[in-house]
Amino acid sequence: MDFKPCRKLSSLALILSLIFATPAWAVFNLTSTPEDGGFDLRFGRLGAADFKTAKQVTIRIVNDTGDQYRVKHRLIEPLRTPEGVELPPDHFRMYPLVNSNTRGSLLTFAEAPVSSFDSVLYTSSATGEGDTFRVVYTLAPHESQIPGYYRGRIVYVLVPVGSTASQVVVNMTVTVELAAGSEPVVEITTQTDPSRLVLSSPDGFAAGTAGAPEGTDITVNVRTPVGTRYRIFQTFDGSEPVNADGRRPDLSLVQVKVEGARTGAVAPEASLNEARGRQLLYTSDVNGAPAELVVHYVPDDDLWLEEAGDYRGRLKYFMELEGAQGVRREDLRTLDVVFEVTRLFDIYVTSGGKEGVQLEFGDVSHKTGPRTAEVTIRTATNLAQPYHIVQMVSSPMTSEEGVKVPEEDFTVRAQPQDPEAAFFILKDAVPVTQGETIICTSDPKGRPAEVTLLYELKMRPDSKSGRYTTQFGYSLVLK
Repeated sequence: MDFKPCRKLSSLALILSLIFATPAWAVFNLTSTPEDGGFDLRFGRLGAADFKTAKQVTIRIVNDTGDQYRVKHRLIEPLRTPEGVELPPDHFRMYPLVNSNTRGSLLTFAEAPVSSFDSVLYTSSATGEGDTFRVVYTLAPHESQIPGYYRGRIVYVLVPVGSTASQVVVNMTVTVELAAGSEPVVEITTQTDPSRLVLSSPDGFAAGTAGAPEGTDITVNVRTPVGTRYRIFQTFDGSEPVNADGRRPDLSLVQVKVEGARTGAVAPEASLNEARGRQLLYTSDVNGAPAELVVHYVPDDDLWLEEAGDYRGRLKYFMELEGAQGVRREDLRTLDVVFEVTRLFDIYVTSGGKEGVQLEFGDVSHKTGPRTAEVTIRTATNLAQPYHIVQMVSSPMTSEEGVKVPEEDFTVRAQPQDPEAAFFILKDAVPVTQGETIICTSDPKGRPAEVTLLYELKMRPDSKSGRYTTQFGYSLVLK
């Protein structure tokens, strides 16, 4: 009975010994505090005429692991409006405040844009003591700034060096409200290449036309209110497209259509030929409200008729603003314009209303008299070189028994749709002979032509009955 209290006391002593021998958890943490308090870096509302605004953020690191660490920093979301307008990178800048730390090494550099890449701001001593330092962020208003509420995010990362501790990530939201600048902000963008407006001709030929040509668009976005009526024009201003030989394309083969503006008035559809002078695209309302419009450049089906090659020029866009001192012009942007006219040298043949060569004379005899059949040939070429249309016949017209039709009984003559389009060799009917025969020769400029070939077949009183056939073909050959 006397030993029971001693056993209880020993158990209690053992439990207390275990509790006091358990180590406390290590602390490894980072906090970021803007000078205005809270958790966000707020620049408030800035007008275009305001001075550059600076805000400080205090970074505090607590570390009792005894290991070295680094602090990194980057922009993870650029400042942008809900509509997707981004603040130019050069407007949001930062620099570490010199001597704001008490230990370790604070990276010092001149004010620079906040980068989306990791940059080391601070490296602790080898024993990793906690420390505090400050970072200064600046935002500079601009005369051409686009109004709106901008929001972005930066991140600080506390990275252990040579230890198993987990890195610490702290996000901070950055906000600013920008008022409209005093200068209008106009953006002109193309579909693909940011500096070129490319118009391409079709690259094929079918049914006498070149198919649907490929057009292109540009977008004109007046992002800020102008405060007065304005007009937007385009002009070549002496920089019309020309090819290597100095030849100019027919600008009337491109139509200009403007769409999309909710206020003001777009110009009526017109050809690009008007841009040789001043071609109006849009007129705003009296208050100069922002506007977004799309300008369509639509080539005509006949653009392929222009001489093959690239035609290069420069199209300028400018704005005219009405003011108390009169009309003021403001240049907006200049785009390189390229007319790509694809090289074409093609031939299209139809007979009996179908593509290809198929001459059907039906039943022919001396009693029925001669029978005729037609072939229509169209050429598509923009090489500006003369050419021949050549008829190719594989063999004489022959029956299954080997009986040949005399050459003088199977003839052809050519009939031009446009007498001035080509110089025709076959003015009168000539025998269809085996081999190659030049049907016609183009004019010296090699312009496209359309030719109808009239074939005539007749039989003599002593002609033998039977099925007579031969094979035809046509080719286009440069002269």
